[in-house]
Amino acid sequence: EFNVDIYKLFSLMNTDYSRNKGLLKPGFAKGTCLTKDWGMINENFAYTDIILQAYKINEFTPKFYVETIKKRIDIKNKSVGIFGYTFKADTDDTRDTLTPKLIRYLEREMPKNIKINEPNLPIGDVKDKFNNIEFINYSIDDVTQCEIIIIAMNHSVYKYFTSDMFAGKVVLDAWSILNK
Repeated sequence: EFNVDIYKLFSLMNTDYSRNKGLLKPGFAKGTCLTKDWGMINENFAYTDIILQAYKINEFTPKFYVETIKKRIDIKNKSVGIFGYTFKADTDDTRDTLTPKLIRYLEREMPKNIKINEPNLPIGDVKDKFNNIEFINYSIDDVTQCEIIIIAMNHSVYKYFTSDMFAGKVVLDAWSILNK
């Protein structure tokens, strides 16, 4: 909302400041531990609303991503590729992943033009029992062909992505894998 490049800000925070060494980067993640922790902490302490607010902001992220893309391009009738479905890197655990929420917001804009790649799930038909959703898990090559790309998870296999792979496409890189 303030037109600040979070990755540039992160870089500035870490330049010549050893106390921030190892500070994790923000990304598109949630997971079961984050869901229960804010509730347990908030329940026991009356003055911890900042944790609840962080949870709410995290839950808003899928809508924010879709709105951000819509501001830059008319997404109707475009194909969207999502890299990553699970709730954290290099796992097959889909509990509390934010990607189904992202898919729902995208489907409101352009149904049936969404391709997903999740390297930790089998290629083909996937039934996610935790989120009550079925989808086709496409290969990386298939998803790379989409017009709009969302890198939703920082799986190890995606660390080899380069900007050249997505030339001419609109890319939302939640993990700064492409260093942009």
